Amino acid sequence: MVRDSSGRITEHAGFADIGISASVNPTIILSAGMQVMSAVSGTYYLHKIQDQITNMDAKLEELLNIHHDTNIGRLIATRKGLSEIASRDFVDATDLYAIRNYKKTADEIHEEYMYRLERLERELNMEFDSNAEGKKLIDINFTMTIAFEANKLSLFAELIEIGTRMKIGGQIEIINGLTSQLERNYASSFYHKVDLEVEKVYSIRRQQSNSELVAKEKKYEKSLEKFTDFPIVPHWGILAIKAGRLVKSKRDVNKAVEKIELENKNLGKVKIDMKQNKENDRIDNIIVEVVELPYKEKEILYIPTVNNKQRVFVPMED
Repeated sequence: MVRDSSGRITEHAGFADIGISASVNPTIILSAGMQVMSAVSGTYYLHKIQDQITNMDAKLEELLNIHHDTNIGRLIATRKGLSEIASRDFVDATDLYAIRNYKKTADEIHEEYMYRLERLERELNMEFDSNAEGKKLIDINFTMTIAFEANKLSLFAELIEIGTRMKIGGQIEIINGLTSQLERNYASSFYHKVDLEVEKVYSIRRQQSNSELVAKEKKYEKSLEKFTDFPIVPHWGILAIKAGRLVKSKRDVNKAVEKIELENKNLGKVKIDMKQNKENDRIDNIIVEVVELPYKEKEILYIPTVNNKQRVFVPMED
């Protein structure tokens, strides 16, 4: 335990200070073995969520620079609204209503872009022009990223609602239901399954590209066989035609190989970008912690101070 010059406790080994309102009743904090469901935990998790949700701005602004889309602006406004609620010292039922509306906005944008993604996937599978295919993949990657960010924001909204209800207090049964719902929504979310979704988009295209390569290789082998199968006294005109066909077949094989390599490179880049994005968010870890809350007890250090104020410490996470 560390005190400042005035004797005020500033640190305690293994605990982190959580600032809460003086109006919070200590009996709520210490009641019925459900300490972690108190206003203290609500404040604690809202602080953690606030730190992570602000990281979305850089990605959303980057997307806005790539393509001016009004829905990106709506996501930025939604992010700011949720962040403002998460950072408030006092929250009430009005904030819960606002959170639900913000979540609805994020869900609507997510659904719109998922529908667009399905349409682009169908168009990609019918596309055989390399240049057009490249543009289509860029559109797919952009659409997938917007769907990912919107779904992430929806999960953040669920977390913020849970944290806000904890902060308000007296809503244990509702919170338990919301954590179960969050667990189900997260398990089935595009955000959670994004690696599989990326693989799905590219796997169908890679199958087609591999089939094209096999067909071109067979055509090249046939051209090579015809080129080497000529009479002892060759007809030079026919031989030149065969040579031209052979060169073209080889060029087609090389292009097919380059196409597959480019697709694999694009796939790798998208997967790395999504992985880094998720690692920066750390929303997975917060969701796991919050989902475990109804079944987890924590030691809480409550220290009364002068002027009817109170200091509350919770265990520091590893």
